[in-house]
Amino acid sequence: MLEDRVDYFILAYESPNFSAAASHIPMSPQGFSKAIRNLERQLGVTLFATDASGQRRPTAYADRFYEYATQVARERAELQRSFDELTEKGAAEFVAVSSLGIAGLIGASLRTAFARRCPEARLSIIEVPDDDCERFVCEGRYRCGLLVSPARGDLRFREVYKTGVCFWVHRASPLFHRDVLCLEDLVDQSIAMPGHGFRCYRRLVERMEDAGLPLPDIVERSEIMWIYEEAARGRALGFCLPYMEELAAFSHNDEVRAIPVEGSRWGFGIAHGKEPAPGSYEAVFEACVEESVGRLAC
Repeated sequence: MLEDRVDYFILAYESPNFSAAASHIPMSPQGFSKAIRNLERQLGVTLFATDASGQRRPTAYADRFYEYATQVARERAELQRSFDELTEKGAAEFVAVSSLGIAGLIGASLRTAFARRCPEARLSIIEVPDDDCERFVCEGRYRCGLLVSPARGDLRFREVYKTGVCFWVHRASPLFHRDVLCLEDLVDQSIAMPGHGFRCYRRLVERMEDAGLPLPDIVERSEIMWIYEEAARGRALGFCLPYMEELAAFSHNDEVRAIPVEGSRWGFGIAHGKEPAPGSYEAVFEACVEESVGRLAC
């Protein structure tokens, strides 16, 4: 390789003779001399000439080539250092976009599974509202994402998880002892939930309109902690998913309980805007999502 011959040349230029240079590799003096001759043939010039005393001396071509060779060696060393730094940090990064709440539901198992399959890469997940997630995938900002169902028709989308919908209800509410809530129970209620830009909001509005029922007063909150706070203070019913009732942040308060809503569902899937790029991490990411979601049912 030319890279090796450049290194050999630097040794030859900086050493008193070829034998001394060859000893640093190590290589036989004959093999080293042959490598230098091959480099001269490749360059079309004489780099070392024999003087009157029989010693090989660098020519003017060698002086000029030495400037180039040492610069190449410095740049190669700097490149290797940068590669080493990237390796330590995790050189490759696969970035996926996600609707808010999905990453929390899946938990750390997704990143663990990805790291096990691709130890050279780092998985990053950007969380945004549902509509932004869908738009970013459609626009190609991210090649794939975890999107709350349903997805628009021009996306390749496969649902991988679904569950019911609940509302947190405070003990002071007459609905507190119900086993199931129906749409009629929501009339004249205040409901804290994610608002515009979220599928759950749109789905509730559609269901109430289809049933010919007036819309409840919706208090828009995108953070689940603030939704729970509205319910815990008895100011509103709070949108939640069944698994949230078991979380440590919400399971300590006997004054609030999560009650299923009849006929309501929430789910998410993997959305792609384009065909997966050859050699990309998309297939690995999708397999890791399926593996992690499979554990949710266990």
